Amino acid sequence: MWQVGAEQSRFLEPEAAMPGHEQLVPVGLTHAVDSETGDVACGYESEALEFFPDLDWESASLVERCPDCVQVVAAPE
Repeated sequence: MWQVGAEQSRFLEPEAAMPGHEQLVPVGLTHAVDSETGDVACGYESEALEFFPDLDWESASLVERCPDCVQVVAAPE
């Protein structure tokens, strides 16, 4: 399973988050991160990414996806 790793992140504006809960969201380019190994599909350095374990790469529709990760994830094994 592939999860989202983002090069940048930010907290939602207070009025957009649930009261009393700050929510961190991915911003900018995101990468596909293997949930078992932590490897990034395109080879990007995983230490430089903010991981979003609850955000599935294939169903995350509102993120900017790394084109190389898209190709790797879509390629048949």
